[in-house]
Amino acid sequence: MIGNAAIAKGARVLYSRLDDFIFSYKTKNRFWNKILESDLLILDDFFYTKPTEEELLLINKNLMFLNETRSIVIITNRQLSLWKEMDVDKHLVETFQKRMLNDAQIITLKVTE
Repeated sequence: MIGNAAIAKGARVLYSRLDDFIFSYKTKNRFWNKILESDLLILDDFFYTKPTEEELLLINKNLMFLNETRSIVIITNRQLSLWKEMDVDKHLVETFQKRMLNDAQIITLKVTE
């Protein structure tokens, strides 16, 4: 819904799973160029699996850069409080989390049966 609302206002919106984002950066493929041209980047499956140290650095570096020039929506099933409990660089995860959550709006959706 957020992406569709942005498209209706003329924004260039791109949806990607986190692993595709990482792959596109590493290979600098056409999809990476589309990411750079987007106004809104929607990243799904964020920290669905534990990133490697290399991937965590790549995510941190690139999202900090991209966050300066576009809006980013992060979709995750992992509670934010559990991000730093992954077996990766806890300091980097906390720093990333603080920077990305600065002026952020958190929307929590609960599935009811």
